[in-house]
Amino acid sequence: MKKELIILTKLDDNVKQQLTNVYKHPKVVGKTIAFPDCHLGKGIPIGCLAILDNAICPNMVGSDIGCGVLSSQLRIKKTY
Repeated sequence: MKKELIILTKLDDNVKQQLTNVYKHPKVVGKTIAFPDCHLGKGIPIGCLAILDNAICPNMVGSDIGCGVLSSQLRIKKTY
């Protein structure tokens, strides 16, 4: 899967830096997208999406929503 950065809105420099950090993360394997509502978050911009390989990042769900998130290993196959 090819890495791709898609920005659908105008971003300030702090948000651009956060988005760049997400895009450069080694577990990001596909598209990283900044949606029109994208704005500064705690480490990761709110309103962005990134495709990860074999990883879970609760903070990408939202620092308040990700609170208390649990993970479990499933025996399913990738469909993409």
